[in-house]
Amino acid sequence: MSKSCSIARLSINTLKHEIAKTKWAIVPVDPKEVPDKKRISQLEEFFNFPNSDENFRTFVLKLLEDVLALDAGTIELVKNAGGDLSEMYYIDGSTIKPSVDIHGNLTEPAYFQYMPLNNTASPDAEFDRDELVYIMAN
Repeated sequence: MSKSCSIARLSINTLKHEIAKTKWAIVPVDPKEVPDKKRISQLEEFFNFPNSDENFRTFVLKLLEDVLALDAGTIELVKNAGGDLSEMYYIDGSTIKPSVDIHGNLTEPAYFQYMPLNNTASPDAEFDRDELVYIMAN
């Protein structure tokens, strides 16, 4: 729909670019708390360059496209050997299918990835809840 309707496409592009250029800051939740400047600097560096291939703007533009057009934005969370978050990668939201039980609760693995040329019933990748962020607008 968004590709075939110029008004929808214009709206999506406008929203993406307005959100992507919004100024942001890492601040303590409690305004009375003294900010840890070293930790804030580390977090700002992480979000400015969420992985070795892209900066915040390119990352968030791709993510917002999927959230606004597909209602399915996805982020792969990559951890280092110590278990700490080290990188975040955009994943095409159209390739991810949440796995839910009869009550609508996520199962484990929580998400399956099916690539466009996959003609089998087997997923190309599986993700647990702590490995993928799945964003829906509503």
